[in-house]
Amino acid sequence: MKIALIDVYHQFHFELVKSMRSFTSVSYAITGTRENWHGSPEVIESLHQELFQQVTTNDVTQFLFPDKILQLLDHPWVLSQQILEKYAPLESYFLRMTDRNAVQPISVHQRRKYYHIILNYFLNLLNTHPVDFAIAFDTPHSSHSFLFYKLLEDRGIPVIRLEYHFLADHSLMLFGERLPEIPGDFTADATYDELWQSLPSSVKKSLSTRNTFTEAYIAKEQKKVIRKGPFFHLQLALKVGKKFAANLIMGLFPFFFKKEILHFTSLNNISSPWVYRRTINKRLKEFITLQKKYGALATFPDKSKPFIFLGLHMQPEKTSLPMGKEYDHQLNAALTLAEALPKGWTLFVKEHPNQFNVRKIANLNFRDSFFYKALNSHPNIQLIPLEVDAKELIHHARLVATLTGTLGWEALEAGKPVIVFGDAYYQACKAVALAQSVADCQQAIADLQGLTAEKVKWELLRYLRYYSEKGYIINASNWEEKIESGQISREIHIQRISKSIQAFCKSHFDMH
Repeated sequence: MKIALIDVYHQFHFELVKSMRSFTSVSYAITGTRENWHGSPEVIESLHQELFQQVTTNDVTQFLFPDKILQLLDHPWVLSQQILEKYAPLESYFLRMTDRNAVQPISVHQRRKYYHIILNYFLNLLNTHPVDFAIAFDTPHSSHSFLFYKLLEDRGIPVIRLEYHFLADHSLMLFGERLPEIPGDFTADATYDELWQSLPSSVKKSLSTRNTFTEAYIAKEQKKVIRKGPFFHLQLALKVGKKFAANLIMGLFPFFFKKEILHFTSLNNISSPWVYRRTINKRLKEFITLQKKYGALATFPDKSKPFIFLGLHMQPEKTSLPMGKEYDHQLNAALTLAEALPKGWTLFVKEHPNQFNVRKIANLNFRDSFFYKALNSHPNIQLIPLEVDAKELIHHARLVATLTGTLGWEALEAGKPVIVFGDAYYQACKAVALAQSVADCQQAIADLQGLTAEKVKWELLRYLRYYSEKGYIINASNWEEKIESGQISREIHIQRISKSIQAFCKSHFDMH
């Protein structure tokens, strides 16, 4: 079987590819570089040489820096008006995704130029490299890897996609873009206890214990939140000043630090650490302005009145783009939901605590003062301070809304129905409604608000039973750090993923 690999960055990715050599042969791969590998660089280097010596590969930097994109022109030019019109939706995704790669904003015209070259390159590649199926080691969310992923789909080439799941030591394995739906009559007469007993032991164990990996991540984010108070502005200035000084040191003495891909300014064609850090510093003060604006507009909520809680996603991140699709601009989601509220209800909107992270300079391309003013100007919307506990808001909310985030999973565990706007990994649960218009939101509120906490939790177990039974949820992780900190050995993780992929091949191709 000829396969293509999308985003091979982690040590276990390389180990998995090696384990599949008995039934696959790699035709093409998009890989990472030593600067963004996860795992042992020495082990990965050795595996890279062993596995890809005779394979056409591109590393991520070849699609990020204009000087390297230029080298992709060494192929016949096949684009036409018809092709460009056909792939216009992919161009839209590409342009939005590349906001993360140009901290010094560049024109749409410039970015279209890069899109055309990369599109032309991939179309040539697919014409010359036969592929039976592909493996995406995550939902592709870099502009180039998402483009390649969608071109494979367009040609009818199956793509196996690994995706994060909240359950510890588990991930989703999906075969195609859409999340499979659960038949209405599936275990319809089962009791809660019967569903619980029928779940795999690994799922029951994960549901019954704390997810320390996710909890540590959330706690780390929350610890950095600056609370409103007399020293709010001073703390903001100190946070930005500290990062400003750190950038100067990292720019002047880069040899003391781990080498990195300068991806925040890659489309600005900046390859010097000093210029990179200086460019970032020019925009740092904007974090103060934005957080001040949000802090001034946000007010503490009255949780005794009916409300829906909408938690915003940090951007840029895959959970909003591409998984949020056309709702990646979250103003769209908030205003759509606000228009659908029953009389007397309020939409509480809370910013993601990591949105003002001074280490993530690209975040500034996804928020501005207008964004918060527009939210605050709607009579049905109230902005909520960052320090307000999300768990408290979930507890008191009538419903919880998110594009695709883990916030929705936390709500389901707490017995609260959820509205999503994109491809959330739990959206097949019948206590979740996918909304893509004001009318959809109105219908979702009408359908979901009457669900009891017991009914929501019953539907969550039904989702877990179905997805486990069909092999969509597998007892293996999709992230190197989760594998390292998990309860099962990396060999078992790899064995289980490999076995699931082989089962897919046997069911879709004539394999013996």
